[in-house]
Amino acid sequence: MSHLCEANNDYGDHLIKILGLIKEKAASVKNNAESIDNLSSNSQQRAHELMQENELLATAINEMSIAASSASEDIGGVADITAKSSDLVNSGFNVIEQNAESIQLLFNKLTESSNAISQISEDSQQVGSVLGVIMNISEQLICLRLMLLLRLLVLVILEGGLRSLLMKLEHWHKEHNNQLVRLKP
Repeated sequence: MSHLCEANNDYGDHLIKILGLIKEKAASVKNNAESIDNLSSNSQQRAHELMQENELLATAINEMSIAASSASEDIGGVADITAKSSDLVNSGFNVIEQNAESIQLLFNKLTESSNAISQISEDSQQVGSVLGVIMNISEQLICLRLMLLLRLLVLVILEGGLRSLLMKLEHWHKEHNNQLVRLKP
């Protein structure tokens, strides 16, 4: 009977350790999800700033183009330089368009990351709910163990081993109280 009590106590301790590990992992997942969400927000902000910088660059290039066109009207010999400037401006517009496409792709990826982070956060909350269910099951197992011990007590009393049983029961009661203290948050 003492081996049965000891096995039950070991099983309870094992469940408590598993529950603790699950709780730690759930907290870690939640922290990681929050960190990724912050990173995603910062990246979106940076993408927005890059788009604004590209718009400023486009405006400056446009102004350069206007200035180059004005200079070509005033000075006939500058026509070659103006053509080169115009090519440079067109090249700059192509770069701006490519940057805008890249920024849009980055924005789309950041949106996808944000959605994934939201899903991770929801999953983390579900893990917390599952942890609560596991704690309830653990409490029910403890109650079942108590009922089993009471039945064993009746059998032992019927067999005449009352004194031995009382000593074992007192020992088991102390161990059980220690387990309950460890289970309390």
